[in-house]
This record gives sequence, C-alpha cells and structure tokens, in this order.
Amino acid sequence: MTNTTLFFVDAVSKVRDNTRPDGRGEYLRIFDEEYQSAIKGYEKQLAKYKEYFPEHQDILKVREGYFAIDKKNNEVEIEDWDDSKSELDVKAKSQEDIDRGISLILERKDELISFEEPLSFIFSHSALREGWDNPNVFTLCTLKNGSSDIAKKQEIGRGLRLPVDITGNRCLDSEVNELTVIANDSYENFSRVLQEDFNQNMNFNKNEVTADILTVTLEKAGVPKEKITAELVDTFKQELMRKGIFDSNNILGKNVEQTSKLLEGLVFENEILNEHALLLKENFAEYMVQKGSQRIEIKNGDNEPYVNTIRAFVSQEEFQQIYFGLSRNLTKRTLYKCNVDKDKFVSGCIEEINTYLQYFKVNKAVNIATGKAGFNDAQMFEMVKSGDKTFDIDVGMKVIPKSDFEVVNYIMHHTMLPRLAIFNMLAGIEKRDALNFQDILDRVTQKILVRLNDAKAANITSYEVIDGYELDEGQIFATDTISEEDFNDEWRIFKSNPHRKNALNEYYKMDSKGEKEFAEKLEANDNVILFTKLKKGGFVIDTPYGNYSPDWAVVCRKDGLEAGAVGIYFIVETKAGKLEKDLTDVEVNKIRCGELHFKAVSELVKFNWVNSYEDFKTKFGVKESM
Repeated sequence: MTNTTLFFVDAVSKVRDNTRPDGRGEYLRIFDEEYQSAIKGYEKQLAKYKEYFPEHQDILKVREGYFAIDKKNNEVEIEDWDDSKSELDVKAKSQEDIDRGISLILERKDELISFEEPLSFIFSHSALREGWDNPNVFTLCTLKNGSSDIAKKQEIGRGLRLPVDITGNRCLDSEVNELTVIANDSYENFSRVLQEDFNQNMNFNKNEVTADILTVTLEKAGVPKEKITAELVDTFKQELMRKGIFDSNNILGKNVEQTSKLLEGLVFENEILNEHALLLKENFAEYMVQKGSQRIEIKNGDNEPYVNTIRAFVSQEEFQQIYFGLSRNLTKRTLYKCNVDKDKFVSGCIEEINTYLQYFKVNKAVNIATGKAGFNDAQMFEMVKSGDKTFDIDVGMKVIPKSDFEVVNYIMHHTMLPRLAIFNMLAGIEKRDALNFQDILDRVTQKILVRLNDAKAANITSYEVIDGYELDEGQIFATDTISEEDFNDEWRIFKSNPHRKNALNEYYKMDSKGEKEFAEKLEANDNVILFTKLKKGGFVIDTPYGNYSPDWAVVCRKDGLEAGAVGIYFIVETKAGKLEKDLTDVEVNKIRCGELHFKAVSELVKFNWVNSYEDFKTKFGVKESM
C-alpha cells in the first residue's frame, strides 16, 4: 500500500518563497537536499521495487504544498492567524481561502492511494481537516509552534485511519498500522496529553469496575453459563463492595497490591461464588490490571529501539536441523471431523429457547407521578410531588411479523445450519411470535450458535492433515515488538540469558507472572535445547470456536527424557496456577482439539496443558538438568 507523509508548517513563505528565483522556501530547500541524499542511499532497493516508486527521482512530483488560495488563485498566508486558533475561528475571507485550498487537494484524494501516483510528501498550513481523509498517512511532522487543542486533534486525526490497499480493502495488521509523529514537543508531554485526551473522550476510568468486568470474571473462573445471571453478577458486586474493594460509584479505592490483600481475606457468602473463590479473586485482579494497562502505545522515537531477533546458536547446522524439524510439524494445517446427533441437538435447542422465552411479553414502561396542590403560608399556589412509580403495562405485539422463511434464512446465515434442522426447531418453539423482534432473534441465534459450537467440540472424532495447505512459517515464529512501556511491569518481559542458547528470541512478552517463571525454568534446563513462545494468530489450530493458538514450543534432548516418554517436540498450553477442575468447558474442548490435531500431524509431537514448570516435567517426562 502507498505511504503518505504530512508536514504541518507555520508559514506558507517557508515552503513557497516568491523572493527567490526557484520559488522554494526554507523547508523545501531542506527537504530537497535530504530527499536526494536518501534516494541515493536506497538506490538498490528503489531499483528492485521500481514499479512501486514511479518517477521517484523527479522531486517536483513526489512533494507538493496545499495552502489557502485567494480569488486570483494565489497561495496566501491566512489573515489574523496564529497557531493557538482553530481553523474555524478565522475571518470569513480567510475561511474562503482555506476552502479553496481544500478543494484543490480533494481533487487528488483518490490518486494518493495508487502506486501510479508519485506524490508522497504533502506540506500544508491549514488546508487539511475533515474534508480530506487520506487513510494512508503514516507520518506526521509538525513544523510549527503549539496549536490549539482542536487543531492538534485534527492534525493527529489525519493519521488515525485504517490504511487501505490499492483495491480499497482495509488493513488490520497491527505491525503495519503504526503512525509516526515527529512533534515539536517532548515525548513525555506529547504522550501524556494524547493519553489523557483519549481517556477523557472515551469516558475511560481505569479504576472503574464495570458489569462487563464482573461478568467475564465469573465466566473465566468457570462458573457455568446457566448460573451467570444478572442476580449473581449483582451479588458478586455487593460482596466485593462490602469488603471495601470498590465504592458505591464502582471505583477501586486501593492500588493493586492493597486490593489483592483485601481479596485474599474475602470469604464469599454466596455458595456459587464461594465454590469458585480462588479463580474469581485471581481473575478479578488480573482483569483490573489489564484494564489499567489499556493505553495507546506511543513509542519514543528518540530512544534506541529494542531489537528483538532470532539468536545465534552454537552450531548453525544444528540450529537449522532443530528449527526446520519443529517448523515442519507446526506449519501443517488440519481440519476436524465431528459426529453430532442431529435430533438430540435440535431438541436441546428447542428446550433452551423455550426456557429463555417462557416469560416473554411486550411491556411498555409507564411512569405515574402524583402530587398535592394548595396554598403556602404566603398564599401562593404551589404543587408538591408526593409519589413517583413506574409500571410495566402489557401492550401486546406491535411489530411487523417475520415469515418462517425470513427467520430460517437469518439463523442459517449466522450458523450455517441446514434449513430443515432450523424449520424443525421453529416448529417446537412455543412463543414463535417473539422471533419477530430482531433483538430477540439475534439472542436466540447466538444461543443456537453457542450450543452448536459446544456440540461440535464435544463430538470431534479426529483431525486430518490437509495436503498442500500450510501455515506461514514467518508468522509462526514472528518476534514480539518490544517498547519501553513493556518494562513497566517486572513480569511483562522475558529477556534471554546471553550465556544460555536455548531461547529462540532475545525478548518475549509474557501474559502472567507464572508464565515468566515457566520460561526462566525452561531456559535453566540443559535438557531443553530450544524453546519459543508461539505468535498468537501465527500458529493456529482450527476448532469449532475459531482458531486456537497454544503458547509454547519446546524441543528436548532424547536422552533428557524419562523412560517411556514419547516425542521430542512438545507444544505446551500454560494455565498458570489452575487445576483441572478450574478449566472451563471451552478450555477443555480446545485442549482436546490440540491433542487430536498433533496426533494427526506426527508421533514425534506431544501436546498438553500445564499449570507450572513442575507439571510440565511430569506430563512430558522431561528430566531436570543433571
């Protein structure tokens, strides 16, 4: 895709200088000199990909300036302008000049995403705002004094768009979607102000305990879906509130360490909560930490970046043998086969839907307020409110009915179930009219989809390797991008020991403290000759729930295994601190999918989940270093 750079300048004369013979201002002279130097330095690369850089040597075609234009078509400075103003605060005449500049650049808007257009560097004073929306801006450079808050947002907003390729499709790759801002400000102040503005506009409070946090905590702790009701969520909230975890405004009153201590001493009164107490406390603390770390990632370009590379091993030949042996087993793709009892599935769906709809009726909320009227001591007439109640009144069905074919087609589109099976479900639904309401139909469809995925996952019989269809090796072993902020939490980054040679990469991002401890102990074991964290989304196993990505790949010496141990390539899913009874049904099913996948791939590969390094040694039969 194309790459556009924007320069926001403080004066037109620094780009267009009519007093000079060549008409170039100070900024253009500097740019032209640096550009010529750059293309000389990248001469070989530009020649190799010349179709993507047409006419790159013609400097007049790769750069352009768009400024306010007067009625005589001359580029002009804006009257009454200073950098603290918004573009909307200037005189009417100046606004007309700006609009003419916008019209000019809009004429070339679509050309800028084409490789046939050489223009890549745009200088502007004020002619770029909501009318201009090039998604492929990857670099912003502010060559002027501090702008107003609105102007800053408009400038940054020029680069906060999902880029598109030449066919117009949006790019969702986080490795590509990165905006570089060269600001006339310190990194600390720039990043702080941008983050504060983001949080303020998103109404984001990192210490707020939302209903979503409580619900997902219950789900991840293994509480059965049918037990997670609004009443249980509210009970969970009230018990945490009584313990002082957060106040009546749902705001945490303590820091992470203090909150963790309060949670340790908490004994749940509710039977369901008490049954899952350990995981509820751990997950609640973990999700609040995650919420607090949800920041816009702003890297300081002035500092040397953390270079994360594949490390050199003692013997290149030995490394290639190990690496490609592991790669061959990880790049294979498979598909699963399952055998679902159709009649049982349909009857189960009917029962669940009828239970869900048993109390369905259409109500209208009516508020009735009562008051008393009379004269006060000053003989003035006044009315005093004495009551306020809300009643639900059954008003019957008031919606355009959907035909059976409309309902069936909608469910079929979202679940891929055959029509006949859905018609059979429809025949058994007692309150069929409820499905005329789109929100009810959406929820029922989701329930069917969840039940379908669970049924398929529980009834998978085998996996089969797909010949000629492989995963991208580069994506499986892609290195993590490391930034300064990653080091704010001591456990977030694992840095390989330079004196040990078994970690594939220099750095890894960890998901938990337990995972970092696992990596450190793997590195210390001489029987582990190679290990790496697998890139999420790079290595995937197809499951009814979507793609599943295990955590680790470990290669061990044959003579470092206990008698009877199978294989030397180990794929490990880490569930730090969890017991088998704590795993959710989805987790259990995904782990089983992993086992069947690798059973189809190779007898040299063994897959399992572990909750600690000791558990890893036991399940995989790996000896400790001698």
